[in-house]
Amino acid sequence: MPSLIQLNEFFKSRFYRFLVALVVAINGYLVFALGSDEQKLNLQVNLGKVGGWIVEWSGTFIFLSILIGGIITIFIAWLQEKVDEKNILDRFAVVLLATIETVVEEKRKRFATAVENLLQNGTNQPTASTVFKNITQPEKQIQSIIKALEACYKTLYPKIYFKIALMEVENHTLKKWAYFLPYTARPNTSIDELKSPESAISQALASKSIVVVEDVQKELTKTQNKKYIKGSTKSHENWSQLCYPIRSITSNEVIFIICIAAKEANFFHNDQESLRSYEWLLDFFSSRLALEHSLAELKEKAR
Repeated sequence: MPSLIQLNEFFKSRFYRFLVALVVAINGYLVFALGSDEQKLNLQVNLGKVGGWIVEWSGTFIFLSILIGGIITIFIAWLQEKVDEKNILDRFAVVLLATIETVVEEKRKRFATAVENLLQNGTNQPTASTVFKNITQPEKQIQSIIKALEACYKTLYPKIYFKIALMEVENHTLKKWAYFLPYTARPNTSIDELKSPESAISQALASKSIVVVEDVQKELTKTQNKKYIKGSTKSHENWSQLCYPIRSITSNEVIFIICIAAKEANFFHNDQESLRSYEWLLDFFSSRLALEHSLAELKEKAR
């Protein structure tokens, strides 16, 4: 059974194009023959019963070839959609692997540096606590993870401008921006404003689930069930926003919220398939952020 990719390649092949050209040529001749009594007679005289059969069934052949040709055209369009979806998923996987690898590489370098520094201390034997404190740098690692997330989106969508920020949550309350990119695009809306129950980030915190605002300007016009506050948003700015809560490994309470803003209305979508794809991608980063949060708590206790 041929795969979707093999079928797609067949429909792009020269052989298929030759078949299409051949059918078009035959149809052209049959249309010409049907409109000429002389040609009908020539077919019957020269080809006998076969010629008679061609004359009798030529109309049916033309109709079926046009019908089948139309169905194949629709099928090719559907097939191309499916192949494109698969290519996108493959591309997502490759980009994700590459960006996550940068996070691992950053930690590997830090571990190597810590080991080198410890070995240079000569005969002094470091305690386990000292080693742990030296190699555990959750703040730096969190920054590396957010940088990797930004690189992932920039690679996948090079024409879109993104703002990515990480909100720290403490005792079920928005605390402060732990990190944000670009460095020059610090979030301007105050934390107190963001605590409004109508803000996307507060709703993500309350529901412990992903919240998407497809078009911030349209959202601002709503009088009910609003998911966005104006804050510092200007009237001419078209943004789409996603807020994704990250839960603690131990307590299952929200500890961070990833906020991603795309400078294009309707970039993010609220349908179930889109939400699943966002969660699939962000899960890879959220699990690492949750781990670093736990390490930060351990490092605090080890003092």
